[in-house]
Amino acid sequence: MHEIQVLIGGKETTEAFAATCSEALRRELTSELFMIPLTEALVLQMTSQALRLPDLEDPDEAKELASALQPVVTSLLDANLVGRLGVVLTQYFGGSGNQAALLVENGTVSHGPFVGEGSINRILARLGVCRDDKTGRDEFAVVGLDRWRSSDQIIGGAG
Repeated sequence: MHEIQVLIGGKETTEAFAATCSEALRRELTSELFMIPLTEALVLQMTSQALRLPDLEDPDEAKELASALQPVVTSLLDANLVGRLGVVLTQYFGGSGNQAALLVENGTVSHGPFVGEGSINRILARLGVCRDDKTGRDEFAVVGLDRWRSSDQIIGGAG
């Protein structure tokens, strides 16, 4: 299983966001990027409602992603953050599944939401992450998102 829901951004942007939400827990990904797991408590603090994600593997349900994420996106836009903040989601079970991502940039959704293979890498590239052609590691692996299998592991510091 690999099921994570996180915000990813630079130090200043994630610090500014965390300053507005006491439930935000920042974890360092790289020296330049940090992530904040979209925990149930954080989403409730941001939106006053639970995050109900569609099954990203089902094309009909995946079409509902934008509306499912709208309360989170609205909260991010209302925070008036300067910089870029990616919303990154994975839903893989036993090798089968999908991923999605979008980018909030200076008060607007600038990219996405994208659903499907490469969605997260597109957003990570916009955040300045470069794939490592020497090792064959894509952006997802370069920042180490493959270290965690769930948002709970991120919260617990495992990885």
